[in-house]
Amino acid sequence: MVWSCSTYWDIHVPMKSPIEEVAEQYLFVLRVGHDSYVRCCPVVFTRWWLLLAAFATHFASGLVFGLTRITGSSPSGLLFHVCVALSVSFTGPYIERDGPRMGLTFGSILIAVGCGVSHIAVIKTDPVLLALGHGVFCAVGVGFVIVAATGATQKWFPDLRGCVSGLCAASFTCGILSLVEWMPHIDGLTNMFWIAGTLAVGLLTLSAMVFRTPPASFRINGVDMHGVPDRLAPPSARFQNNSRYPGLSMAGVFQCEFE
Repeated sequence: MVWSCSTYWDIHVPMKSPIEEVAEQYLFVLRVGHDSYVRCCPVVFTRWWLLLAAFATHFASGLVFGLTRITGSSPSGLLFHVCVALSVSFTGPYIERDGPRMGLTFGSILIAVGCGVSHIAVIKTDPVLLALGHGVFCAVGVGFVIVAATGATQKWFPDLRGCVSGLCAASFTCGILSLVEWMPHIDGLTNMFWIAGTLAVGLLTLSAMVFRTPPASFRINGVDMHGVPDRLAPPSARFQNNSRYPGLSMAGVFQCEFE
């Protein structure tokens, strides 16, 4: 049990296949098999497209988060915040290994299920069902989405980490405020979950096809995807295969300096 828990936190990032790298040169990429990808758009991918997708992702997360205005101080609202905290705490290693595309896909499915269950709960006035739908499914889904989007955006913008983090946080807040602004104009409380859920899942589905991690050879303004300067960065193959490399932190800088 202890060994299983410890190995979960060992981050082993698999090398991208040549097929995947070719497909990811384009904007929208859909994985259809173990190593089979379909590009759905002739537009060439740049990191600025991913930043736009990050805005959409955080806006969608803000919409779902804003639904806590309905649940208020009920057990469902408290459970939502607890499950979001737990989700963002434990999903990092999974997303580092399987990539942001899988994290966003899984998070989108959870949010879709959660909003559907919550819609039924409001119709039936069932607080237990509402706690399950919004307090658990939506909350865990939001955790997956936020970690996947934030981690990938940080990797593509190691030279502008603070700037893009602030912009994404602003987009998240805009999602919350937008829902609060729309609430008085939506006909009936029963429509709130399916309207917000449909919009959020639609944005997340499109964003999932845009998100990806940089190739191991990625360099921008003298640093690699983890912010390690070129003169300190290890070779790409070793860098990608180091099973204990802390992908979401700057600890690799110190590792390189002492080696």
